[in-house]
Parts: sequence; structure tokens; C-alpha cells
Amino acid sequence: MFPVKTFTLYKEACFYATFPSVTMTHSGDILVAFRRAPDHRWLVNKDEDLPLKDHFNSVDHIHSRSHIALIRLDRNLKQDGEVSILPCDPEAADQEANLLTLSSGRIIHYGFMFYPVLPEYYEALKAQGCHPRRNKFYGVDYLFWGSYSRTSDDNGQSWSARTLLPVPSYFKGNKIAKKALQGGPVRGRAIQTREGTILLSVYKEDKESRAPEVTQFYQSLDEGETWGEVGDTLCMPAIHLREPALANWPDENQFTVFHRTKGLEGGDHLVTARGALDTLKTKQPQVHQTRGHPYDPLILQDGRLFLSYGYRSAPYGVRYKIVEKNQALDDAEEYVICEDSHGHDCGYPWAVEMSLGKVLVVYYKTFEDGLRGIVASIVEVDMI
Repeated sequence: MFPVKTFTLYKEACFYATFPSVTMTHSGDILVAFRRAPDHRWLVNKDEDLPLKDHFNSVDHIHSRSHIALIRLDRNLKQDGEVSILPCDPEAADQEANLLTLSSGRIIHYGFMFYPVLPEYYEALKAQGCHPRRNKFYGVDYLFWGSYSRTSDDNGQSWSARTLLPVPSYFKGNKIAKKALQGGPVRGRAIQTREGTILLSVYKEDKESRAPEVTQFYQSLDEGETWGEVGDTLCMPAIHLREPALANWPDENQFTVFHRTKGLEGGDHLVTARGALDTLKTKQPQVHQTRGHPYDPLILQDGRLFLSYGYRSAPYGVRYKIVEKNQALDDAEEYVICEDSHGHDCGYPWAVEMSLGKVLVVYYKTFEDGLRGIVASIVEVDMI
């Protein structure tokens, strides 16, 4: 067992904090972004019939006021300034807080949006070929509203306007009401190649045909200014591929995409696929025994894989593996970072190597009082 030091980064009664990401700037600061939305349970007195502690699952992952919050840490992991908010879209709610620092120092935030619609429009929209997602808690339905990226050239102090991803070819002609379908939900690590190309992956389900969710790749040749669809669509019969994350193997000119899944017995089994960076062609996906929700693949400076993942079976929390070169992933030993989440609503880790052998992992969990907050753990890794 490697040493782990854990501390709470963010917890506030009136907010539901989830889905964090972390990156290190060229100045040495650490940025932690996360999805934040109102948590209305704080309005209820604890001595009433609806105490917070009895309603762990009475918040939802979709909310019309969700946005991206940002925390800045210094080299000693001390918070520098107040929590800030990235500019919100006037129409839709922001859902994901993915971050990537480029070799030039530019930082990219990429995510996707949900558009809130009133329930009385549900049947009319469904008749038009739309399939709003129902929200049982807040009485509002939602449409997927597109994926986007934005950039910062001053270490996250200010951000560009959003650039929407193109319409994927496998949904040619498909529209959300009167709007073209752009990109797909995106949660997971993007990569930058030695040549400077940025590669990210999205997932999407065609609700009309009810086909399993698939993975599609996009690339940018101009540091996130524009995007184009590349490579083949990655799919598996009867298995939903969700929240793909990428790992770059520069010595081999290859990448691996890591998916959490639905449709396999037990749920959350890892599925990986290897691809070539020059052709972006992927091999047949491989199913693993490892289970997580979802996965974050960090390549350490010594070339090993630090794979962290949420764990939504009791005891709930976050786990990780350190996979040696040429080692089978399922053969690598599993270690525990956190196993004290008081509910299954937890996980979504993202890691950064602060220095040689020191890895910072951020994630969210359910605290004893039912609140969700952002947690950080420092893992000391033996170097080879």
C-alpha cells in the first residue's frame, strides 16, 4: 500500500459539487475545475421531516443552473483566492469540467451542455424525433445541447468564447428540435501528441434507434481553435461505451481509450481499445475484469500507467492501479484511495503528477451529512 494523504478541497451546503478535473499550469499553479449546481436540501431544517442525512440521493446530475467552478492552488496546495466561475452559457447548463494544459502553456476546458425544457413540451418534442432526458427531482426535462471547448492563455484567469464541436457523421441529418446535433457528451482526459495535435473522444447514443452508445474522436490542429471528426466510430454490440478517456504512449506512437460500460454483467467493467496516432485507427476493444466509474489514465514520467477510478460497490470510494510496462492491466494490484463515501454517488477521479513520484488525485464523494464535495488525495508512488 502506497502512502495516501487526503483533504477536502470544496464542500458547501447550498451546492452539489461533482465531476472534477485537475491540471498543472506552466507557472506551477494547480487548477481544479468541477461541475457545481444548487443543492436545495439546505433550505430544510434538520429537525423537519426531510433532514439532509436521510436524503443522500435527492439531488440529480442535471440542473438548469449547473456551471463550472474553478479553484486555484499554489505549489503547496494552498488555495489561492476564492472559487471562481467560468462564463456560463445564456441558454444551457454546463455539465463537465475537463481540463488539458498544452505544451505551449495554453489551457483548454471542454465539456457539454443540457438545455432545460418544461415537461409539457415533452410529448411534442418526442414527436419531432427528440428525446428529452427526464429529471425526477426538479420538474424540468433536458435536451443534449452540444459539446464545446474554450481556451485560456493566462493560466486560467480569463477564457475565450466557446467553440462547438462539429456534427458527427454518424448522426448526419439528426437534429435536436431545430438545432443540429453537435459532438456528444464528453468526460475524460484528452491528449496532445508530440506534433501538437489534440485528440479528444466523446460518446453518444442514438435514442431513436436505441443502439448502444459509441465513441467518436475529434482532433484539433490549432490548439483548440477548431475541431474536426477523425478516425472510426468505436462500438461494441449490446455494450454501451461511456465516458472515454485517452492515454498517450509517445514512445510507441499509440494511444489507448478507456471506457466505463453498461451492458456487461456487474456493470462498470473497463473496456479499452488501442489505436495508432498516425492513422487514428483502433483495434478490437478489450473487456477487462476491473470495474470503475469512470476511469482516468495518467502516464507517469517513468512511463507507467496510473489508472484511477471511482468504485460504486460497497465500500464506496476511489481506487487505482499502477500498471507496469507490458503488464496485463487486470494483473496489476488494486489499491484504495478512499472507501469512506457514505453513498454510491462518488468517484470521477482525475490525476496529475505534481513531481516525480507524487500524484494528486481529485474526486468527489458523499459525506456523512449527505453533501457531495470535492476531495483531493496525494499518493506517494515508488519510482522504478
